[in-house]
Amino acid sequence: MNIEIGNKKIDFVYQGDNLLYPNYAAKENLVLHYDFSGMKNTDVTKAVARDLSSNRKNGSLNNFGYVIGSGYNSDSISGDGVDDYITMPSEFKYDSTPFTFEFTVKLDDVSPAWNKYNNIARFGHGNWWIAYRGTDYIGLYSGVNNILYPYVKNNRYEKIKLSLVYLNDELMVYEDGIYVISYPIGPIVDIVGESDKFLFRGVGSPYGKVAIYNFLKYNKALTPSEIAQNYAIDKKRFNITD
Repeated sequence: MNIEIGNKKIDFVYQGDNLLYPNYAAKENLVLHYDFSGMKNTDVTKAVARDLSSNRKNGSLNNFGYVIGSGYNSDSISGDGVDDYITMPSEFKYDSTPFTFEFTVKLDDVSPAWNKYNNIARFGHGNWWIAYRGTDYIGLYSGVNNILYPYVKNNRYEKIKLSLVYLNDELMVYEDGIYVISYPIGPIVDIVGESDKFLFRGVGSPYGKVAIYNFLKYNKALTPSEIAQNYAIDKKRFNITD
């Protein structure tokens, strides 16, 4: 449910340092949690992507103009597709142990050409990243396989929650809490380095012309019921349409 006081929506509820709402699944395994709700382009801390997990590993915003199309919206942050990106902590190593990435994103309605990539995120050493390509596909790229799969949503430019679950050298993809497809992608090799992990940026150009609402990383493979729980929360928080 959404929490409101009068007509004002409450983005977060804390008890001390403990985040009670949004109450995402498996909080004990949540190692990174960015959420851009309630941020403003005039905030003193606007250049910080605050980590709401217990690890407190903040990210940093680079090159944003803090204006419409290159900065904060009411519940998300938009990249301009030119040079905006967010640097994530370098100490998180992505290897062949199970993990889950989840993020809610709205793709821009100006799609790149079929042979270009509009980058959403890069997770490690250039061989683990996600983009959307052309007018019909989301791409998942690793050092072993390059995967293109069709959008499930009828309107690909609506908000979409993606859950990427890595387990036993296989990647499982969920859109809006529903299982879509699996691919064997082999071991993920990661070289730790600050320049390896971004939001809005991948290996090449263009940078992502997208709006990102949140980003979560777990050190476990979320179950289908946990993925459905998280989607139900974000569906209401971000008004995601089916």
